[in-house]
Amino acid sequence: MRNRIYDYFKRISNHEDTHVQTLVDVIKSLGGKPVPASNYDVGITGVGSAVRTAKLLENTGVKAYDGAIAHIEAAQLLTAGATIATVEARHASYLNLINRSVPYPSAFDNAAAPRRICETVREAFIISAPRPYGPYNSLGALCDRLPNRVTRDVYGSIEVPADGAVAPSPKTLTVPIGPLGRTSEDKTSR
Repeated sequence: MRNRIYDYFKRISNHEDTHVQTLVDVIKSLGGKPVPASNYDVGITGVGSAVRTAKLLENTGVKAYDGAIAHIEAAQLLTAGATIATVEARHASYLNLINRSVPYPSAFDNAAAPRRICETVREAFIISAPRPYGPYNSLGALCDRLPNRVTRDVYGSIEVPADGAVAPSPKTLTVPIGPLGRTSEDKTSR
């Protein structure tokens, strides 16, 4: 079992490298300039902390992709982000399982706003970032410019309880549709 876990960790690591390179390539193909790399300290002191930290980072990644997707307009970047998000969710499920947590704790993931993700990662893990940080004066300046909402104002959103349960009324079923968090009302007579 241990060898298999190590092999799966190597696979996750390879996936992460591929995700970064894919996003860099897509951003460049769209005429953008990817932000520079930062130096991180994720606090790994042994196998146990590595497994716990990986779980935290993968679950944070799922929240980050889910929260950012409403703000992405370029089709290539949207496709890359959406397909990466599903793999991040698989990684998170596996890491939840080996950390003795429920692999898929609810019917819906809780998305986090891009600014909140940036601030959290900056405060918890980044020990140094280049200045200037790409076109921004600092990483903090980038975080400050990111959206502080999960969905765009024009589309609205629905609230999903932390346990993922949705209790529709007998006449109206509200469901999330598409990447923008829009809702659709299916009015039926029951």
